[in-house]
Amino acid sequence: MSLEHVLLGLLRRPASGYDLKREFEERVGQFWSAPLSQIYPTLRRLEERGLLRSHEEPSTRGPARRVYERTLDGWEELREWLESGPVRGRERFPHLAQLSFLGELQSPETTVEFLAGLRSRWVADLERLRKLAATAAFHAELGLRLRARLLEAQLVWADDVLQSLQAARG
Repeated sequence: MSLEHVLLGLLRRPASGYDLKREFEERVGQFWSAPLSQIYPTLRRLEERGLLRSHEEPSTRGPARRVYERTLDGWEELREWLESGPVRGRERFPHLAQLSFLGELQSPETTVEFLAGLRSRWVADLERLRKLAATAAFHAELGLRLRARLLEAQLVWADDVLQSLQAARG
């Protein structure tokens, strides 16, 4: 998946970069992230390629804002991407990298704290996902439902590991 395609998908109606960031968080933020520092240059590249056009609009706060909209070529690019079949990426899980080196500390307590913290975040993420899925459109809900199942599996794993650590500690 590319950020370009995600932005093209989000631009169903004209929006500013800030508006897109907010919608990005709501629609795909559970499985994809992009800061404004990536969004704005990507929007400019899409416009240079003729996939977007933009204009300035007055803002109720501060300077004028640039509003983007998809062109017909942008729609065609999005359509081709959607019809090309599933795209699998190489996801990054920084917490797994941390976990793989946690043994260096030789502290079972730190490992338990790390896993408990991770579990706590997953519980909060799952609760937020379920609320989003309850009001999401069908296709958006499909992705949210899959992400929820993955979180449920991660919680089962965390509970198993924490239980094993507790048993090993006596």
